[in-house]
Amino acid sequence: MSGPLPGQFDQPIGEAIKPILNGETAILVCTGPSVKEQVKEIRNAKAGKRCRIITVNNAYELFPFADAHISCNYDWWEYYWPKSAILREMACPKYTWYKHIADRYGIQYVKAVVKDGLSIDPQIIHINHGSGPMGINLALHLGVKKLLLVGHDMKFAPDYNGARRKAGSTDRHFFGEYPKELQHWPSVKVGKSKPGVMDGLIEAYDKMVPQLPSLEMEIINCTPGTALNSFPKSTLEEEL
Repeated sequence: MSGPLPGQFDQPIGEAIKPILNGETAILVCTGPSVKEQVKEIRNAKAGKRCRIITVNNAYELFPFADAHISCNYDWWEYYWPKSAILREMACPKYTWYKHIADRYGIQYVKAVVKDGLSIDPQIIHINHGSGPMGINLALHLGVKKLLLVGHDMKFAPDYNGARRKAGSTDRHFFGEYPKELQHWPSVKVGKSKPGVMDGLIEAYDKMVPQLPSLEMEIINCTPGTALNSFPKSTLEEEL
């Protein structure tokens, strides 16, 4: 998927994100294939009022009743917004860091800055190379007390080859592949530690860790089989 447009980072500061989930437990749902194993459990927890839900990218398809949604690529919004009534009709606040997309579709704009770690300014989020890390920063501004990560597999197939645009023998996302115009093929920092592991993106999560003791938000990775070791690991059953 595409990166920033020319002049993107000259855009103005927007309104501060309101802490609408202050003090609550939330699940941040990304699009790793393992999330398919947890859909029923997450839905039951939400129905039982044991958690809130924040969705990233296509995770909204599984949880259209989410409490907040974020996607960081302008071409993602331009592709899915006209095609998806579910996305358009979601009652929750939906966030983008592209001002022209926010204005065009009437969704929430938040200024993004290229910087490591987490922004503590509720008018700004740090990009950190992906929607997942940005979702963590959004959760912090929303006031989440305990954040559980799912869909954070952080690994492609062992035979993934970004240079040759080959996804490999297993799906990269719970829904398979993005349409061709939205596909992305990272290669520089994938598979350095082990075949398929998204080492470059994991580095972005690692850089959040030194801040965590000073923040009023606990992060726990509840993704089955995850390659992300930046945060303590547990299960949804244990944490909810």
